[in-house]
Amino acid sequence: RVMAFYYPWYGNPDVTGRWFHWSEGGHDPSRSDARGRPDIGATNHPLLGPYDSHDRRVIEQHLAWAGQAGIDVLIASWWGQGDFTDRALASLLDAAAATPVRIAFYYERVPDDQPEAFIDDILYIVERYGDHPGLFRHNGAPVVFVYARALSQIPRETWQSMLARVRAQTEVQLIADSTDVSWAD
Repeated sequence: RVMAFYYPWYGNPDVTGRWFHWSEGGHDPSRSDARGRPDIGATNHPLLGPYDSHDRRVIEQHLAWAGQAGIDVLIASWWGQGDFTDRALASLLDAAAATPVRIAFYYERVPDDQPEAFIDDILYIVERYGDHPGLFRHNGAPVVFVYARALSQIPRETWQSMLARVRAQTEVQLIADSTDVSWAD
């Protein structure tokens, strides 16, 4: 499968009511930069301009482009229950269900570095989105990628028991990323 990371954390005043993420680093998207483009906190300027990740037309266009590029799965950044990205994921999953592209979660951070919060978040993801037709599954189980930052927030020796507790309550495939090869064990 071909997978790509996707960041549904962008907002603009027309859809969400305020700039979200585009104004990072002191940028002001309501102003123009030296080239006449919106002054956004991003390396590249998107073809759609400073879009909103909750805009259904934007989501559908992104999914169409992903499909045209041969992408099977978008690994979408998720920052927690009720977060801007959580709300965006619901629309993304709905739109993906009408395409061949599927969505996996990219778990970005463990709230307050608490193992219980991680367990609660994974159970929430599976309970709320686990049966959604737009969700990517492997061997029938929802897939959640765990970002290296989240991995490092919990002591290594705690992960084994956390994973056992999650697996005792639900079926989920967890894939973590790290440049530390000792995690492979």
